[in-house]
Amino acid sequence: MANDLNQVMLIGRLTQDPQLRQISSGNSVCNFSIANNRSFTTNGTKRDEVSYFNCVAWGRLGEIINQYCQKGKQIAVTGRLRQDSYTDKDGRKVYKIEVVVENMQLLGRSGEEGRESGGWSQSGAEGQGGWPPADNGPVYGQMSPEPAMGIPSQFKPASSLTSGSGSNPYQDNQMMPDEDDIPF
Repeated sequence: MANDLNQVMLIGRLTQDPQLRQISSGNSVCNFSIANNRSFTTNGTKRDEVSYFNCVAWGRLGEIINQYCQKGKQIAVTGRLRQDSYTDKDGRKVYKIEVVVENMQLLGRSGEEGRESGGWSQSGAEGQGGWPPADNGPVYGQMSPEPAMGIPSQFKPASSLTSGSGSNPYQDNQMMPDEDDIPF
């Protein structure tokens, strides 16, 4: 058995509003595309390159993308590439590649609602898929649109540094270096 890897991470803007539909099994599927801009310099000239990626999200994640995203919204997605093929009307086999989205993170501010960024995971486990929680707003985990209140404990400052107003956290420390020992 091979240890192959198929993982994609993209940040870009939606090129159109997402399209949500129900398939015969009752599952939801959401199709959308992301434009990804890249700037580079060639022979002293700054150039821009835009790549477009077709994406698909299944189930609750697809419903959330359809509900919270619209054309122009910047998002980050992780997932995998899937190749599909079909025969066109002229009998030629056509191949297409799309990103199967497993995690999504809203970036920037939402226009009219004024909500800040948040993220959803297809697997329902916050923080999986390579995207850390956003530090500029509430994080939405478990594919639930209810915000998780507060800051995760690993990101909170030590309580001794936040208690008191303007107190010196080193006031009881007997191990302060002598002024002659400071190298600058």
